[in-house]
Amino acid sequence: MIKNAVQMVAHREHQISDESRHRIEDTATLCDMLMASVDSKSLAIGRGMAVRPVPVLLNRDVIMPVARMLELSFKRREIRLVVSEAVRRSPRVFADPHLLRLVVYNLLDNALKYSEHKTEVTIDGHERQNSYEVIISSYGPQISEKERDKIFSIGYRSPNAIGRNVSGQGVGLYTCRLIMRRLGGDVLLTNHGDPVSFSITLQLYVDQNGGLQ
Repeated sequence: MIKNAVQMVAHREHQISDESRHRIEDTATLCDMLMASVDSKSLAIGRGMAVRPVPVLLNRDVIMPVARMLELSFKRREIRLVVSEAVRRSPRVFADPHLLRLVVYNLLDNALKYSEHKTEVTIDGHERQNSYEVIISSYGPQISEKERDKIFSIGYRSPNAIGRNVSGQGVGLYTCRLIMRRLGGDVLLTNHGDPVSFSITLQLYVDQNGGLQ
């Protein structure tokens, strides 16, 4: 209902500024993310999750909408968000865009919360044989080798994270892994510190003729 209302405003008001239109689009995106969050929590208690994969352009459909939502938070912390040219030019992947935005939002929000001031968060990507890997890196507290899998357990929070007095419930990474595995990929801790890096693996979209798009 809220999403429909804001979209109606965008369609009816032809005189609104580009900034206002972006805010309306971001509100609609947030509504989608909240609905996806409800679905992911339902999966966590065994009710299943609705997954609707379609061809997705990572930068246009996922990265930039989430980056706009977090733009002011990045500015307040004086942290620079850098999206690599590889991600900007990445091929289509096959995923549910609403669920994928929730994953990227969680990872970027974590990176933002735990980053040192005046550092940068980077989003890079690499094409594999049948998949595309997105790597989100930030400069914050290190994560020990023994925590590599623990951090994806529900309710777990790293001692280094707790020591920073950053609020959290230990469900973000757990939810990210649930979603990514339902999308046929995964999320992994790929570097423990300087920087801390998480990767998500996505299926490349292949058209009906067998070609990558």
